[in-house]
Order: sequence, then structure tokens, then C-alpha cells
Amino acid sequence: MPATLLPSPNRAARADLAMSAWEADGGYLAEIEYHTGRYRESSVLALLHDLDAVLADGGAEPQRTVGSFVVATRARTGRVAPAVVDHDRTTGPPPESADWRHVVAAWTDVLGGPPPGPDVDFFAAGGNSLSALRLVDALAADGRPAVDVVRWLGEPTPRRLAALLGNGPQPAPAESTLVRLRDGTGPHLHLVHGAGGSPQDYQDLLAELPEHWRVTASRDGAELPTVPALARRYRADLDAAGLVPDLLGGWSFGGQVAYQMAADQVGRRSALVLLDSAPPVGYELPADGVRQRFDTFTENIHRALDLEPDAPRPRVTGGTEPAGFDGRLAVGALAACLAAVGQPVPTALLAPRWHSYERHLRASAEYVHDGPVDTPALVIGADLLDPQLAQWAARVGAARSQRIGTDHFGVLHSAAVAQVAAAVIDFARVAAARG
Repeated sequence: MPATLLPSPNRAARADLAMSAWEADGGYLAEIEYHTGRYRESSVLALLHDLDAVLADGGAEPQRTVGSFVVATRARTGRVAPAVVDHDRTTGPPPESADWRHVVAAWTDVLGGPPPGPDVDFFAAGGNSLSALRLVDALAADGRPAVDVVRWLGEPTPRRLAALLGNGPQPAPAESTLVRLRDGTGPHLHLVHGAGGSPQDYQDLLAELPEHWRVTASRDGAELPTVPALARRYRADLDAAGLVPDLLGGWSFGGQVAYQMAADQVGRRSALVLLDSAPPVGYELPADGVRQRFDTFTENIHRALDLEPDAPRPRVTGGTEPAGFDGRLAVGALAACLAAVGQPVPTALLAPRWHSYERHLRASAEYVHDGPVDTPALVIGADLLDPQLAQWAARVGAARSQRIGTDHFGVLHSAAVAQVAAAVIDFARVAAARG
């Protein structure tokens, strides 16, 4: 039968993850094959680093038995379930109900099989941020009320989905922009979404942070047009919950909003964590740059899904917007490309994300703040230039900058996220010592 040679790794892997080793030239070579539809490259690399550490420990103690090693790899797909405070968690099997059967049917349609248990983590079962949107969209079929996806992401399990469906629409909690990702007794980190993003963008960073940290986030539910307006809203929801974070931070656009939130604080200010965020100096968005902004948005989607570099991207021509750009056609083309690589996302779900991305970019372009804001700050630089790091240093109190060997999107979606987490943890200790 004819065969096609595919680049490795790919989605045609013979196993989810397989390792082979053989002797060659006085040493050993290893080959790793893994299913890119199930695992990120960063997860596989983290697993290999952990395996290397175990082998090194074993080599240092040749008489030690394998069973005596305690192994808990950072690459495990199962993440610690964040604590949730707005509902009573139950145990045991789920009740047989129409809501539960509806959840199982939608879960099966999106992930290709029913949930293995009522408390399985959606992302550990192979889901991602866009398939989560598809799941919520499937649950809203037949005129059912929509599930608040952000409330569900606090505990992304089938049981929680069934509970939200059973409770019907929850308008009061949905009005708040505050999301509790994890409760804890340690330092409190509050994160702000990037352009067109959501709290879910920080799932890899959350997995790298200490389990006793409290982590909250802001979601964009009010569609406000400027950075100061978003900062006031997010600050008000934190105040209403009686929360004063030790650290305020965000990636890209989120860092700018966090900076304004710190500037608006009365009394003790939170320390800042700015993850490859451009300084608030303002810049011009050219009228013919809509197509380029959509290309960046598309790249962001592809990075979030960890798709192959040569996965198809939309190519849009014609239309009535500047430079021949047609927003509806572009989003439709992106949806078609995602479907072609096995990640179908309805156009109705992509369109709002694109429009919020464009709104956030315009807000970022208009945002100017001369500072200084008297609070310590950690600035992580990936694509930031040295002059931009200097601009941040002039706008905060004590500034600590660190460069990470990745690009702008890789800060949250690559092996570099472990370096980012380590820098944040160390900075939290320094900031706490300064009081």
C-alpha cells in the first residue's frame, strides 16, 4: 500500500508517547515519539528533564533500588484542582439526570469519548481552551441557558458542568469580572488577561506555581474600551471581594491593565509582574494594519492549540475594510483552517474573540501613563527591546528585569513558562521582604 512520510512529531503517532534507546558510538541515543494532538512539546520536554534527573540520581547511587525513588513529574497532564468557594462540592457518583446525560453527550462529541469519571479534569482528558468553548457551545444547544465558562474553569469537571446546568442561569456571579483560580494560604497573585484572552491562558503558569498560592484573575466581561476603564472595573471587583493582592500581573496587554490597577490603588500598592508587556507610551495603529493584526491573532490561536508550524492559516483577499480586509470572511477562513487540522471551532465562538482582541489592541495603542507608580516590579522580557525595559524602569519603583529565551507567545505556551514561574516565585520573596 502507498505510504506518506510525515514530519515528526505529528498526529499520526503510533502511541501517545513512546521512547526508544540504542547504543551507538560508545554512547546511547534516544528517540521520543509522541502524539501532538494530546501533548504539548513543553510537556514532553518537562517529562524528559524529570527523567534525566531521576537517571542522574540513580547513577549517583548505583545500589539504590528503582522502587525507592519518589517521582512526581511536572509534566503530568492532571493539574491540581483549584479550590472553589462559590458552591458546595459533592462526592460520589453523579446523580442520573437529564443534565448529566446532556453533559456526557456534549463531552463525548467534543473529546471523542465519555468522561472517565465525574471529577476528571477537562484539560487532563485532552481538552484545550478552544475545545472548552466548543463544549459550552454544545451544552447551549436546543435553547438551553448558556453555562458561564469562566465559572466552570475554576473546576473544569463534568460534575461541575452538570451542577451549573442544574442551577440554570447565574446572572449575579457572572456580572463580576473576578475569577478565583486557586485558593491558598500563601502569596496572592492576581492576573489580567492578554488581548482577546481569558484567565484560561494562564493554565500552564498556574501549574508551575506553588500549590499553596492564592491565584485570582480578571476576565473581560464588560467590553470596556480603554485601559483605565478596565482597570477601574477590575479594581472595584477585587475591592468588593475584600482582596488586596500581593502581586498584580499580566501578559502583554494584561500587564498594562495591571500597571494602571496598581496606579489606582490607595495605600499599600501591590507589586507588579509584567510579562513581556509593552510600556504605556502610546503608539499608532495604521488604518491598513487590520490584516496584520488578524495574522497575529491567528498566530495566537495556533500557539494556544500548539498546532504544527505549517498548519494552514487563513488567506483573506477582497472585502470592504481597509487593505481589502473582510472581518467575517477572515474569521470564517480561520474556522475552516482549524477544522482542517482537527480542531473545529464554530465561527460564532471565534468572532467575539477576534473583536475583543481588536478592541484591546486599540485600547493599548491609546494608553499613555508617565508614572512613576511607586511599587516594585518584575519585568519579563521576550520580544521587548532594551529601550522598552528602560521605559518600564522609569515608570515603577524598584525594577527587576529578566530576559527569557522565547518569543512573545512562548512566554505562556512553551517550556519557558517554568522559568517565568521561577522568576515570579523569587520576586514574590523579595517583594515580601521589602514590605
